[in-house]
Order: sequence, then C-alpha cells, then structure tokens
Amino acid sequence: MGVRILYRGTPPAEKLYNGTCLTCGTRIECQRGDGRFEPGSQHNLGETVRVPCPVCTGVIYASPKRVTFSFPIHGRD
Repeated sequence: MGVRILYRGTPPAEKLYNGTCLTCGTRIECQRGDGRFEPGSQHNLGETVRVPCPVCTGVIYASPKRVTFSFPIHGRD
C-alpha cells in the first residue's frame, strides 16, 4: 500500500514565528533561519527564535505562530 499522508505538517525550516520588540513595538513574522533558534528547556517553556529588531537596537524573541483548526461538530445544525 505505501505511506499515505493524512495531514501534512510543517517542516521546521518553514515554521513561522511571531514576535514584538519590547523597545519600539515593532511586530515581525520570521522563520527559524532568520535568527538564532533557542529550543525550550525546563525554565523556558517554549521554543523561540532570537531576532535583532529591524527598526531599533532591541532584540525580539519570536514564538511559534499559533495555528487554529475548526472541526465540524456532528449532530449540530
């Protein structure tokens, strides 16, 4: 039969991250390769990408972009 993909995930290199500069308020969207990837640890609960702010001298710690799914609820109209 072979392998059949039921849901295509996002390869780590294509994953999107969002962040806001705490110095000037600039909001960015980036990928893992745009900055320094920092995996989560027991003190840092989530992975981040550290990116220099393109507007000021600040540093932006971008978190994974949240993806929301909507599934139909069976039995409801």
